[in-house]
Amino acid sequence: MEHNRVAAPSGALQSKLVRVEPESLLFQGNKDEAQRTITSIMKLYNKTPDHVAFKIKTTRPKGYCVRPNSGVISPKSVTEVEVTMQSFDQIETDYQKHKFQIQALPVEGGLSQDELAATFKGPSKNKAEEFKIKCAWHSIRLPDSDRVFSSPGTVPSQPVAKEPSPTPASANQQPAAALTATTTERRAQQAATREPAKPKAVTTDVAAAKSEGAASQSVAGVKSAPLNVVLVLVAFVLGIFFDRLILS
Repeated sequence: MEHNRVAAPSGALQSKLVRVEPESLLFQGNKDEAQRTITSIMKLYNKTPDHVAFKIKTTRPKGYCVRPNSGVISPKSVTEVEVTMQSFDQIETDYQKHKFQIQALPVEGGLSQDELAATFKGPSKNKAEEFKIKCAWHSIRLPDSDRVFSSPGTVPSQPVAKEPSPTPASANQQPAAALTATTTERRAQQAATREPAKPKAVTTDVAAAKSEGAASQSVAGVKSAPLNVVLVLVAFVLGIFFDRLILS
């Protein structure tokens, strides 16, 4: 008989006294190797400020080892229970009958094992909260057989795969179209902000050379003008001189 039992959305069973995780025990096997035992962990959380006693039973006592199968949980604390499956006979045919029952009672602290056992046999056991937990199996290699058993609807617990970190080449790589567009935009911006090109120094040098040539020609003309006048005067004087010689 179950009392105050609700299913928590986080995959746990909880009541006013305790929270039980998980709501279904998963026994994860190895399909490539037959195993003698497989262990699953159950956690019992005490939600109250008082001590809570618990007791665990199973429908297959010869097939499982439960440690501890009873005890007292301190206020606002948690107790881990190891459930070890040690028999795989007829699991294919009666797996639906493998269940666990958990009983929880508020008690005084410091109970002995005898007092704890008497607690769940006396009148107070009617006040106990009860939970029923089912079992699930995945990739159980059956003994003396090549068959592998998994109960319907089970999903193995697997580590989360890490995404590969990008290499420097792949991290900086861009699609070809995006790369072309980016290059074109960059060139357009550079052309818009670029200063007007200055005239080449060759043009300036040519103009300077022309101006210097003209200046030198004018200077030469100025220097040659008096010389011409002197030559004319000399020729005139020599002509008069020769004329007188001839007349005399």
